Amino acid sequence: MQKKYTDYELTDFLADENFKNWVKQGKPNNGKWSRLTSENTVKAEIIREAEAIILFLSETQKSQTNSQQELTWQLIEDRIAFEGNKKQPSFVKRLYPVMARYAAVVLLLVASIGVSIWLYSGGRKVLYQTGNGEQLTIKLPDKSTIVLGANSSVSYYSTWKRNKTREVWVDGEAHFDVQHINRDKERILENHRFVAHVNNILDVEVLGTVFNVKNRRKHLEVELVSGSVQVSDATANVRLKPGEMVSRTGVAGFTKAVINSALIHNWKDRELIMNQADIGSVLMVIEDTFGKQIMLDGFSFSGKKLDGAIPLANEQETLAVLSAILNAKVQQNGNVILLKSATH
Repeated sequence: MQKKYTDYELTDFLADENFKNWVKQGKPNNGKWSRLTSENTVKAEIIREAEAIILFLSETQKSQTNSQQELTWQLIEDRIAFEGNKKQPSFVKRLYPVMARYAAVVLLLVASIGVSIWLYSGGRKVLYQTGNGEQLTIKLPDKSTIVLGANSSVSYYSTWKRNKTREVWVDGEAHFDVQHINRDKERILENHRFVAHVNNILDVEVLGTVFNVKNRRKHLEVELVSGSVQVSDATANVRLKPGEMVSRTGVAGFTKAVINSALIHNWKDRELIMNQADIGSVLMVIEDTFGKQIMLDGFSFSGKKLDGAIPLANEQETLAVLSAILNAKVQQNGNVILLKSATH
């Protein structure tokens, strides 16, 4: 029985003459292949992989004979099958008798197989880093979004495997908006899972949700805005509901609590919203954002609670607003900022 198009794997697309012709004709926006691409997110990723291989081979095989082209396709199919089931590929036995005959195209065959392996294995690892006061919005391969905070980093593989967990590695502070691609709660596939590895200490696993992670001064926090996540380390795991957070300092265990509404990071507008927020907590956020040390001169600031909003996009603007709220003078010497009461 012929396989349904919706059940096609990479090798099925590569072997289908109708599909190959559709790609070579520029993918006209009609027929079953266009519908499959637009209606099935998982298959769309496989189709992109197959398309890249077909276009590459179309260029490199122009000078090959029909028998050479047939061998090329068989090598690729066997190599992909080998990646899938780790069995001995049949082309190992067939390659030696034909090496002398096709010596001129051996390098081409290796290059072709290399392209398919690269696409199939996830490609290169991408690293993004931010400096003082910087914020960066990143689109992941599945269209999920990360807003990376200042002095932070995130890395991931440029092409995600079609049957593997979506993974990112983050250090510092970031806001995640993860695409929810699972449609069947009773059948969660491996590629439906999304895991954020925080400083190689915590793992945050989700299906589709909005959450914040923060790793500063040996203190880790995960805040859940919507959806559901499970936070785990080497010893325990905690399930969060929207509005909950979990924290961990040093090697101590998890502490679960309600998100602190006194101090909220508004990622969209790049500001810190304060509602009777402790001054020490506010200053730590500003220090981590701009890579500076802030010191208080005098006892008038001790135990002070702050209200309002402080911008985080520009250091000078941040300090100007902070000094206005505190009625303080700002003295800066290199990376050290001193706040002095304006009344003294």
